[in-house]
Amino acid sequence: MRCHLSGQISCFHQVRECGRMESCMKIVESKSGAPTLVIGERYLHSKYDPVKEAQREISAVAGDNPAVLVILGTGLGYTITEALKILPNTKILAVESNPDIYRLMMENRQISESERIFFVVGKNRESNFEAITRCIDASAATCIKYISRLSVLDDKHYSEITEMIGKVAEMQIEGLNSMVRFGPLWWENSVRNYREWAELPDVSGWFGAFSKTPVFIFAAGPTLSDNLDLFADGEGGLRFAVDTAYPILVKAGIRVDAVFAVDAQKMTLAHFEGAQPDLLLGAPVIPPELWKLAKKSVILSLDGPHFSWFDIALGRRTARLKSGGSVTTFAFDLARRMTAEKIILVGADFAHRHGRRHSSGTAYEHFTDLIQSRFFSIESLNRQNQIQRDGFETESQLAQYAQWMKWEIYETSRPVFRTADFGLLKDVPVIDRAELKKIISTARPEFYRPNFHPVDSRFLIEAFKMEKIALQFAMNGDATALRELSGFFDPIIRPYAVVSQREELSAKLLNELFDKLRSADRILDEVISGSAENVKSEP
Repeated sequence: MRCHLSGQISCFHQVRECGRMESCMKIVESKSGAPTLVIGERYLHSKYDPVKEAQREISAVAGDNPAVLVILGTGLGYTITEALKILPNTKILAVESNPDIYRLMMENRQISESERIFFVVGKNRESNFEAITRCIDASAATCIKYISRLSVLDDKHYSEITEMIGKVAEMQIEGLNSMVRFGPLWWENSVRNYREWAELPDVSGWFGAFSKTPVFIFAAGPTLSDNLDLFADGEGGLRFAVDTAYPILVKAGIRVDAVFAVDAQKMTLAHFEGAQPDLLLGAPVIPPELWKLAKKSVILSLDGPHFSWFDIALGRRTARLKSGGSVTTFAFDLARRMTAEKIILVGADFAHRHGRRHSSGTAYEHFTDLIQSRFFSIESLNRQNQIQRDGFETESQLAQYAQWMKWEIYETSRPVFRTADFGLLKDVPVIDRAELKKIISTARPEFYRPNFHPVDSRFLIEAFKMEKIALQFAMNGDATALRELSGFFDPIIRPYAVVSQREELSAKLLNELFDKLRSADRILDEVISGSAENVKSEP
């Protein structure tokens, strides 16, 4: 194997010398009669029997029963076709950096159409990321195997792809862990927020409408407070704040045009104590009480079967924003979809400074004081979770958020800046201070709530009634009856469904799931009956 890899590296040097890879490639017949690919003077596959070679490679990983097999470098696709035969339950992520090799593979091999194959071709980071995300879901993220014999043909690119796969897997696992902890709460809040689903405008009314307006995104990182004095002295730029940063900005006397909130926990309410936002941009999973605190609100949806269910029930799609997990990532995606003239990040550090994750003055600081004993400082608590990344102290979760931002900023056509030279987004340029002052000194931009035709929320109540009937039927049957439930119940069921794909659910897990579904049934009762009471009380 070592000699074979050495030969491949020599082949790579020959390719670089002859320029375009296609002119170096040719298809020849192997000793077994199967076609094989030659680049320069080197064989990408066995010159004797490329089929048996691929069978050996697949058999080496088959014992682990991988959920996903990543093939780094497809060649003529022998590993793909053999993987389909030997690994009937495995998804195949086939990565080929060179479109010429991909074209030859498709022309010379019968690659059957299969929902289990996901191709990642070329070097467009956004399309590669989307293909990887489609392939690697939560059930697959913990069992990924690689075949990388051909990766030396473009080792830098395949190394980047491997890192991207690892980050996607981390995000999927984190997402599943979040759903285990908060899925039932997401579901409950979303159901109780049925009026907001039906009656609020969504963020799509702003898409493409602010090409001449710079947008500031205020996050609550340590550098948030570094330049706040400038913003208090001017009105320029559209100003979005994440919920954590909001109380700091209010205290500093800085105008906030809209505040983002996506967290389902009651603690989210603490960010708004004593400061009613003019405009709330909320996900449907936020606490129902939060909508009442805002003067006006706009809704944004999330990805997943539960949220798609609402689109069908309402007869129209509620706009989603791409997200890397943090509220800042939602705000960034909205700014670029608004085609902002430029996007300026304030406090989006994704790193600790002097042991602190946040700028001083957040609601988290108050909660920490209440929950922890007086012998523990915020700094000492943060250090328990610290890791080193790119020369900064941070946390694994913050590093994941930062990686998502890096990928998305790379693919964003609008210019993106930071206000401070600190944190994990070090490739993002720091805006010149004179330019920053110039933007802030301009007139306040016009910002409006999108026009919208609300839907009668009673449509949702009728749909809830149908789901309640289906739920009662499923709970009166055996565990297999749960498979018939719609995506409406996905936030509750998905963690158990993921486990069931790998092994049979234990009696303990089944009882736990049924307890959560019985709770969901009671919540539906409350919402449906509460809706009826509201109708009776209306004049």
